[in-house]
Amino acid sequence: LDGAPRSPAELHELCRAALAPAEAHVLRTPPSLLDEWESAEGRPSRTYRFSYSSSTLALSRQRALDMNRRVCEAVAAAGAGRPRTPSVESLAELAAAAALRESSASSSASSPARSETPHERS
Repeated sequence: LDGAPRSPAELHELCRAALAPAEAHVLRTPPSLLDEWESAEGRPSRTYRFSYSSSTLALSRQRALDMNRRVCEAVAAAGAGRPRTPSVESLAELAAAAALRESSASSSASSPARSETPHERS
């Protein structure tokens, strides 16, 4: 994120509010600050990790990416920073590649073909 620093607790509440009421619980803990630096122009930048977890919702990759998009949009709208996230096109390519890998893995994990020898008649 680029912009004025916010505390992890402030970011947590801001981001939970961006999600639907049935989804807000997936952000159980405030984000973790991974890195902080200042650009040559004096712009502060920070990298946070948001953890999504639920015992009641199935969090597919697509659903988690959608939630993360809404969280990033809320951060930007609140002036808390400018998220640096992949473009929609990049995310679509990543999702397609993941689906292809899953498809390949499931087809190679299927049971091997067996050949049976015919019985000779007497």
